[in-house]
Formats: sequence, structure tokens, C-alpha cells
Amino acid sequence: MNQEVRTVSIITPCYNSYEYLDKCFESLANQTIGIENIEIIFVNDASTDNTAEKLNTFEAMYPDSILVIHLD
Repeated sequence: MNQEVRTVSIITPCYNSYEYLDKCFESLANQTIGIENIEIIFVNDASTDNTAEKLNTFEAMYPDSILVIHLD
């Protein structure tokens, strides 16, 4: 039984935070434990800017480490 275990889960709420997301993601992804040991969950709370598109880009880049939840 080979089951992948993440050591850290990070939940990040987002609302109209497009201009800050690159810096936030860079900070999370560059942790010394490595992104392969991190589960990042972004929760988009019905943003009206381009936050959703940016989060979807991150998820596409790292599908094994990032989950995006979009709320209405």
C-alpha cells in the first residue's frame, strides 16, 4: 500500500486578491519542505476580479499539490 502523505495543509481564503496571489503562491511554494509535501487549498469567495483565473492557473501548474474551491 503506497499512499501519498502530505505533511502540511494550508487553506488560503481569497476575495478579490488577484494582485497579491503571485507573491502569496511563491511564498507557499518555496517553503523548505518542498511543494510536494504541501497541500494548498485556495478558497475563492466569489471574487469579482481575475482571482479565479489566477487560481486555476496555479492548480493547472501543480495539480497534485493545489486544490481550488470556488464559492458562489
